[in-house]
Amino acid sequence: MLIGQAERQTQQRGIQIFQKTLGYRYLGHRQDRPDNRNIETELPEAFLTEQGYFVALIQRTLHLLNRAANDQTQGLYACNKAVYGLLRYGVPVKAGAGQQTQTVFLVIFDVGTKKTSRPNQYFEVKAAQSHLQHQQGDIIRHTQGSGKGLTTIWFAKWIREHMSDARFLIITEMQKAPPAEFSLKGRFVVFVGEFHRTRSGELHKAMKAILPHATFIAFTGTPLLKADKQKSVEIFGGYIHTYKFNEAVRDGVVLDLRYEARNIDQVLTSPGRIDQWFAGETRGLADIALVKEQRDY
Repeated sequence: MLIGQAERQTQQRGIQIFQKTLGYRYLGHRQDRPDNRNIETELPEAFLTEQGYFVALIQRTLHLLNRAANDQTQGLYACNKAVYGLLRYGVPVKAGAGQQTQTVFLVIFDVGTKKTSRPNQYFEVKAAQSHLQHQQGDIIRHTQGSGKGLTTIWFAKWIREHMSDARFLIITEMQKAPPAEFSLKGRFVVFVGEFHRTRSGELHKAMKAILPHATFIAFTGTPLLKADKQKSVEIFGGYIHTYKFNEAVRDGVVLDLRYEARNIDQVLTSPGRIDQWFAGETRGLADIALVKEQRDY
């Protein structure tokens, strides 16, 4: 099929974006290349080998990509959709122009199940990296079910690779004063989960007293009331990244939650016993108070 001039111009704009904005290397026009294929296996195989992946895993990955790209039973759109479906959460992330190509996240296994980052987790960690490089803490608010636990693992991995003197502290319970022999070594990064509760009150003061030079990263998935939001911002700072409930529903990360008001018919099987209980509980009340209790009852 011949490509029209308008489509060729669109392709050229795409090439410019990948080269100048995203820092990719252009390998040239492949149409007339000998042994031209949909998937150039030599390049991803060399890259994945350099990253330390097992040979069997690399071969399995390339096999799935080739099978999706060369499925003769599907049209071009369906093949592209299948390929990008495989790549959605596994594309290696390139650095800017002139910088070394690197992956941002390792593949994590949870009870034998491989898990990779969703877009919201990726952008959350990238935003937190920038804050931490400037020794800032602040708040990460991602809705329940969006994977904050896994996000902390990827964030901790990045910290470990880029801050040689880093120490991690995940707050679960803390005394108001450290032991007499307590001393800090290295640069502490403190992950504070569900900070909207008691951790923003007296316990936070204790943490700041014990760890005066630590960087605090506060996590929450709960929408804050106006008064709580103001207090939290004063204590922890502004938002590093937000991923709200409606965004997670739109992306298919969580299911929508709907409330339906219903009246449930109730039948008392022993009204006499209820009256006996009420009489015992209100014994000794003045007549006015008893009338009020009966009305409420």
